[in-house]
Amino acid sequence: MEDTTKSYLNFFSDDEFESIAWELTKHNPVCYDTFAVVVKRMLTGYIGRICSGYCYLRDSHLQEDIFQDIYIKLQKTCITHFFLRNGEINYDPLGFKNWVFTVAKNYIIDFAKKRGRIQFNEAELDKFENTPDSSDIVVSDDALCKLSEAFCTVICSNLGIHKVLTWLAVMITVCYRNQDKIDANRTVEEECTNLTLEQMLDLILSRADKITWLSIGDEQIAGLRSRLNETGKSGVRLGDMKYGDFYMKAGSIKSISDWTNRIKEYLEKR
Repeated sequence: MEDTTKSYLNFFSDDEFESIAWELTKHNPVCYDTFAVVVKRMLTGYIGRICSGYCYLRDSHLQEDIFQDIYIKLQKTCITHFFLRNGEINYDPLGFKNWVFTVAKNYIIDFAKKRGRIQFNEAELDKFENTPDSSDIVVSDDALCKLSEAFCTVICSNLGIHKVLTWLAVMITVCYRNQDKIDANRTVEEECTNLTLEQMLDLILSRADKITWLSIGDEQIAGLRSRLNETGKSGVRLGDMKYGDFYMKAGSIKSISDWTNRIKEYLEKR
């Protein structure tokens, strides 16, 4: 019979696994340095091979997003779901390899199903005759008025300035990049986490200028900048604080999603 006890060595060595186990269970604070290197090595080619089998997953940008999502999932669960799953250190290199690939495979399958449904729906629409292309689609003045009114309502609200900027950034990203809200949340996280709120507002305004139906007035801009001059609980000017400093314990994407949903509820009530 084939000896499979060292079948993980193509991906990481015994020493690397020992480092991972020690950094995650003994190091204070928890350290993910070796874990990150090994997971990157394991999954980069693996994700590419699986995605190559789906025409709608072959885009390299999607593959990088998939890796980031899988890595976050692995990072959040590696201690509770593997290394200390039974209350004591689970020293099982082969089991670790299988666990990483199983988590990755399940995520990619779910992601592929989601993208497949989107592709299917788009294909079904193309079957109808006389389907207008984007140049034929007409949006009524009333609809554009309501959209502009929604932006005005949020800008003039007394909601937390970080929540207001979050909603503006996500909605403008949806329009500016033609993304759905889930992808827009990720884009905002990537682009804004390390920006100050002042820099984030500047980015929002620069992109808003490129959306023909959206007009943010000088008074509204002045109101937003005035709010950035207020002092936060830490005694620091809000405009000088990094956007990422406002994230809740649940994490960046959960925070962004939660804030935009709260403002959605706020608008619906009006």
